[in-house]
Amino acid sequence: MKKVVGALLFLVISLTYSKVTYGATTFAYDKTVRGRDATYQSGNFYSKARDVETLNFSYIKRIKIDLEYQSGKYQNDYWLEMKLSNIQVGLRVINHPKQLLYITVGGMEYAERVETFEELSAHEADGGLIGIDYVGLITDKLQIELNYQKSLNVSSRYSCFDWIERISSMIKSPAELDIYKIKLRYLLTDNLGLTINFRWLDLNLKDPLGSDVAISDCSLGFVYRF
Repeated sequence: MKKVVGALLFLVISLTYSKVTYGATTFAYDKTVRGRDATYQSGNFYSKARDVETLNFSYIKRIKIDLEYQSGKYQNDYWLEMKLSNIQVGLRVINHPKQLLYITVGGMEYAERVETFEELSAHEADGGLIGIDYVGLITDKLQIELNYQKSLNVSSRYSCFDWIERISSMIKSPAELDIYKIKLRYLLTDNLGLTINFRWLDLNLKDPLGSDVAISDCSLGFVYRF
């Protein structure tokens, strides 16, 4: 994954060289595309996205503010419900007219639950993140954003309740979290455009008895530029 993001970053830097001042405030809505590229995996549980929606607000200028909320369901033999909120504030460190690079700090909250006939299990995690965010204008209408975030002090909780044995258990442990995002946005008019997004989340629990979480998705939607 790091090689893919690195290759895209190199390509975009090579393409975006014209000198136009950039700044924008946008609101976007997107929804997962069903298929093998939208999946959830934890332990032996593997599922494809059914209905996962994302709302995003972004302000880009000298600083960058990015607010994102994702929620939805994954389906296999069982239903899984998840919610993820991610807040970032970035300070611009490179200010080329069509290339912006930010160092970001932020936070996240993640929760999901799976209910079966045998048990009810849930993951929760929250904490601080540090990252890097690149914004590039390939053309006047086409924009790309590359984002990577790494956990600073994320804590996790994994709980399980056995319906048959009537036994509950909980594991609390520090965790390592990596978030990758690629966003492509194409303006159809001065204000309205289309967006395609790729997101990956890896939550690694340091407790060997816990179940790690890996989520990947591809989504399509609309973006409005104020």
